[in-house]
Amino acid sequence: MLPKVFAAIIYLVAVCYFALMIAASIFVWSLIFTGNVYISAPTNIDGIPFPQPNNETLITENLAHSDIVIHQPVFAKQLNLTVDFIPRRTASLSVGIRQNQFWLSYQPVTFYKNETGRDITDPQTASITIDLTDKLAAADQSLDLMFFTDNNDPLKALDENNQTALWTLRNINAHIKTTQPTILPTIRFLRGILLRERAV
Repeated sequence: MLPKVFAAIIYLVAVCYFALMIAASIFVWSLIFTGNVYISAPTNIDGIPFPQPNNETLITENLAHSDIVIHQPVFAKQLNLTVDFIPRRTASLSVGIRQNQFWLSYQPVTFYKNETGRDITDPQTASITIDLTDKLAAADQSLDLMFFTDNNDPLKALDENNQTALWTLRNINAHIKTTQPTILPTIRFLRGILLRERAV
């Protein structure tokens, strides 16, 4: 009995050591990569581009998707978004990065609320910061970004009878910087690698 217990303890210690070595190696590697990254023009969830009058994007559905190509590990990284937009009749706007293999696994961050009840046609600018350590990167090291209009619940935002979106995305800038990862995102990141749920 005791040899089996000792073998199990040694195995757990080895797994933890291996995970820590992976995290340390990826952290050192990730320090190299910072700066602006490419973000694609928004489309609806079927991949159809939104209209672009005057080189601005008119968002007409509650969910709007973009790809962010980062060409680097997500571990110990932070995404800074700068969004220039005209909210029009929109009550609220949020944005999130896909977190796991479920296609609607987003935790939206609200960056605009209209409490006046009026159409707002003046240009607005918002800055949003999102920790990337526990976000899902594809094999090509790209991330799924989603805008949410008037509803932070992804399933409710899908309701075809409740499509209230009408706002203009004038410009969006995505910048990557290094940050100190917290414990829970790091655990989720390492778990995903060990279970082969995510790429490095």
